[in-house]
Amino acid sequence: MHRRSAFCLLVSALLLFAAGRVHAAPRDAAATQKIDEAINKYYLATEFDKAEALLKGVLEACEDRCSPQVKARAWMYVGIVRGSGRQDMPGTKEAFAQALALDPNVKLDDALSTPAVKQAFDGAGGSAGGGAAAPAEAPAPKSGGGGGEVPGNMECTPSVKEVEMQRPIPVACTTDEPAAKVSLRYKAFGAGEWATVTMTKKGEYWQGAIPCSDTGTTGKLRFYVQAKDKDGEELDSFGSKKQPAEIKIVSKTDEEPPSYPGQPAPAKCMSASECPEEMVGTPACPTGGGPKARGGKGWGSPCNASQECDVGLLCQQGDNGRTCENAPKCDSNSDCPVDAVCKSGTCDVSDEGGEEAAKPGKFKKNLIGLHIAADFAWLGGSDVCASNDYSCFYAGGTPYGGTPQKGNGGSLNSGLQLGTIRVLGSYERLFTQNIGAEGIVGFAFNGGPKGKTGPAFLPLHLEVRGKYWFGSDVASRRGLRPFVGLGGGVAQVDAKLSVRIFDSKLPAGQQTPQLDAYRRLGQAFVAASGGAMYAFGVNHGLVLNLNFMLMVPATGFVLEPSIGYQYAL
Repeated sequence: MHRRSAFCLLVSALLLFAAGRVHAAPRDAAATQKIDEAINKYYLATEFDKAEALLKGVLEACEDRCSPQVKARAWMYVGIVRGSGRQDMPGTKEAFAQALALDPNVKLDDALSTPAVKQAFDGAGGSAGGGAAAPAEAPAPKSGGGGGEVPGNMECTPSVKEVEMQRPIPVACTTDEPAAKVSLRYKAFGAGEWATVTMTKKGEYWQGAIPCSDTGTTGKLRFYVQAKDKDGEELDSFGSKKQPAEIKIVSKTDEEPPSYPGQPAPAKCMSASECPEEMVGTPACPTGGGPKARGGKGWGSPCNASQECDVGLLCQQGDNGRTCENAPKCDSNSDCPVDAVCKSGTCDVSDEGGEEAAKPGKFKKNLIGLHIAADFAWLGGSDVCASNDYSCFYAGGTPYGGTPQKGNGGSLNSGLQLGTIRVLGSYERLFTQNIGAEGIVGFAFNGGPKGKTGPAFLPLHLEVRGKYWFGSDVASRRGLRPFVGLGGGVAQVDAKLSVRIFDSKLPAGQQTPQLDAYRRLGQAFVAASGGAMYAFGVNHGLVLNLNFMLMVPATGFVLEPSIGYQYAL
C-alpha cells in the first residue's frame, strides 16, 4: 500500500515537472508573432526566401525557450513555403519530418497547402485537413501605468497611474530576449510627435527617463517600449504606438513619485523663478535663467543644442541626427565640441558662450597642417638615352654625352616609379562647413642632377586648391571627414631607373657602365585630389590625401599620396 502511494506521488511529481517545463516557454508569444509575420507579410507576398529565413531565425532564437508545439508550427510553415511556394518537395518532406518529430499532433494549414503538400504531410505521418495551425497561447496583456492593458511581453515600471507635474519619469524594463537596442517612445499631452529615448542596460534593467521638460502640462502622457536585435528586428515590446501605456500628469497626487527599482525618486524640477543660484544647471533646474542653465532632455533624446540636454550630456551629431549623448572625456578644450569646454576632465557647455555658443553649425575656420608626400611617376619607353624625355647620367651625376647605337639606347618596362619626396605645410580657410580653399607650400628632395643644358631641379612646391568636405556639421564633430579637391601649382617631379646601353663609339657588343635615366616632369601641374581626415577632436586630426597630377610642359602623370596632421585655429 505504501509502495503504491509512493509510486503515485513520484508519478505526480514527474507530471508536474513536465507540465512546468512545457509552460516555461517564455519565447512562445514572440515566436508565434514572428511566425505569423513570416506568413502574412512575406509568404503571401511571394517573398519565399525572406519567409523561410524568418522562420529559421525563429527556430534559432527559440533554443530551449520555446515549446515543442511552437517550434513544430514553425517547421510546418517551412514545409509549406518550400512546397507550395518553391515546389521543393524533398525540402518539404524534410521540414514536415522535423515538425512531426517535435509535435506529432501538429496540424497542417490546409488553406496554404497544395494537394502535393498535403500528400507529403500525410506521407510524413501527419494528418492533413486540420485547418490552420492554432497559435500558441500568448500571455495575457499587462496593465499599463494608467490601468489599461498594453500588449507585449516586457515587464516595465513605473506602474503608477498619476505623476505630479514637473517630475521626471524613470522607466525600467526587463526582457528575456537578447536585445541589442531598447527604445522608449513617449508623447506628452498636446505634443505633435513622439519623442525617443535610447535606453541603457544597467544590471538586469534597461533604463531611460522621460524628462521633466515634457511633464510640465497636465493631461495624459503616453509611452511604449521596443526591444530590437542588431538587425533592427523587433524582439519584444511593452505597449505599442496604437496601444501605449498611459500616465496622467496632474498638478498634485498622493501617489509616490516614480523611480528606478531600488533607487530614490529623482527630485522634482523647479521653474526658473524658483531655482536657487547654486542649483541652476542641475537636473532639478533645467529651465533656470542665465548662461549655466541646462535643459532636461535625457540620453538619446533629439536636440538642436547642448543646453537642451541634461547635465553630463552634450548635443552631438550621429547617424540619425543630433541627439543628447554622454559628454566625452577631455584633457583640454581642443578635445571638446565647439560649443563646449573642458571642465574637470569632462566636456561641458561653456559658461561664457550661453545659448549663442550652443547653436549647431559653429566651427573653427582656419586649419594649418604639416604633411609628407611621395611622388610616383609613370616611366617606360625604348631608346630612352637617345630621347628628349629622359636625361641620362653616370654614377656620381656626370651627364652621359655619347651617342647611343640606334635601337640600343636603353629600354624601360612601363610602370610607376618612386621619385621625389616632399615636406609640405598647408593653410586652409573654411567658408562653410563643406567648402574651403587651401594653399600649400613645400620643399622637394631626391631630384636629379643638373644636365649640360636645361634648368636645374626645382625643389619648390606651390599649390592652391578648392576643397569640398562631405557630411553634415562635418567641421564640428569627431570621426571621418572625407573630401575632394581641384587645383594646381608649381612643382617638378623627377624619377629614375637604371639602364645599360650600347654607345656608337664602343666596340660592337660592348655596353656602357650602368646609367641612371631620369624623367623630368613639370615644372607646373593641375591636380584632382581626394582623401579624408580622421578627427580625433573637433579641431584636429590625421589627414590622408591622394593627388592625381598632370605635369606640364614636360608632360606626364604622377600619383602623389601624402599623410599629415591638421589643426584648427
